[in-house]
Amino acid sequence: MYKSVKYLTKIENNMFSTYYFYEPLDQTILSIDTTPINPEMATNIERVIIALNSNIFGIKISLCEGDKYYTYLSIAKQKEIVDVLVEPSIACELAKTGDILICVEEHILKNEGIKVTKKLIEEALTGEFISHQSFR
Repeated sequence: MYKSVKYLTKIENNMFSTYYFYEPLDQTILSIDTTPINPEMATNIERVIIALNSNIFGIKISLCEGDKYYTYLSIAKQKEIVDVLVEPSIACELAKTGDILICVEEHILKNEGIKVTKKLIEEALTGEFISHQSFR
């Protein structure tokens, strides 16, 4: 089952970009590391889709194997929707617009996400060390 998430932010360095998404019902944050791309690449893909009288209906993050995420653009033309596999970096760049529905498989949020709790926030604010396992 897919859950809708919201784009939060992107943090970049020379070696990779990290995109953060938030699922409000379960209060879970998902981070996705990608290789940096030129943002123009995502813009060009969007322009091609528009030129074909189609639009991006949504983004699906459907599978995680190790540190690789499988992302799809759901492209709508008239009454038909086609899912196209794309690099996560392209999908994440397109997600930044805020106008696109972003969905993540529930098991990815459960297994890879960080559940935001009052205790987690308190420990983060006081500087106490927290292992990654306590996030789940």
